[in-house]
Amino acid sequence: MNEQNKDIDLHNISEYKKSYDKKVSVIIPTFNHGHLLERCLNSVLNQSYRNLEIVIVDNNSIDNTKEVIRYFRDKIQINYHLIQNNGIIAKSRNIGIQNSKGDFIAFLDSDDWWLPDKLEISMRYLEKGADLVYHDLWLYGINGIPFFFNKAKTRKLDVPVKRDLLLNGNAINNSSVVLRRSIVEKVGYLSEAREIIAGEDYDYWIRISEVTEKFQKIPICLGYYWIGGGNISSLVRYQRIFDFVYNQYNDFIQKCIGNRKPKWMGYAILLAKLNEREVDLSEILVCYRDIGIFNLAKLLLKWIYNNFTR
Repeated sequence: MNEQNKDIDLHNISEYKKSYDKKVSVIIPTFNHGHLLERCLNSVLNQSYRNLEIVIVDNNSIDNTKEVIRYFRDKIQINYHLIQNNGIIAKSRNIGIQNSKGDFIAFLDSDDWWLPDKLEISMRYLEKGADLVYHDLWLYGINGIPFFFNKAKTRKLDVPVKRDLLLNGNAINNSSVVLRRSIVEKVGYLSEAREIIAGEDYDYWIRISEVTEKFQKIPICLGYYWIGGGNISSLVRYQRIFDFVYNQYNDFIQKCIGNRKPKWMGYAILLAKLNEREVDLSEILVCYRDIGIFNLAKLLLKWIYNNFTR
């Protein structure tokens, strides 16, 4: 799969331009992000790939979101839906998919944004045979401070992709994904279960891996991930998501590694505890067999930083 795309020259993408006969639907859920939505929509407006539609699903925003959308409707095709999702963002994404017309679906959160050739490059990989493409995103600070040397990193997935995702964790940034509608039609929509809130995208990639192995990482950053506030406790969130995933795919995991949890889950929980200062050194050391030496070293460095630099 990955070999068939190695000949794509990312520095001369115009060489691969074809007629824009395939429409891309860009699904953008939003809630009170009027101050960020303009940047997001400008990044779609400025795409070199022109055959696209924007589907905005607004969770009953009470800020200036509607005014921002009204401004952009004169510039680009926008399909707007006002809903109440009751805190379940998967519902917004699903409504967006249901009301889209594109041959391909692209996900973009309203606080993130793309580089101008993001869709152009993504479509080249899809034309080469990929079913789902993704890439790294640059991190951008809450006060407009860029982290130019930090990325929301992804990784190249090994086949079988389902095994890689379950044993090594999520490898895909939601705002980087473009996939075929035909895959969505096979898999269905994102889970709207409350237990998987904030992890519904990870669950979706796993389900997609049950119908195709053709996941392709694009080896460059093509957008920005905004580091904002307002998330629920990462520790609570991680524990809830991991319990859901482990229970949902327990039979498959047991076939792979027996009656154990994947090491990345234990590492992520301890890292969340470290971030919230709810773990001591002894707990980290006791868990080294469950998380691996490399992860142990990273946690120890984080513990030292927390305790001796602040």
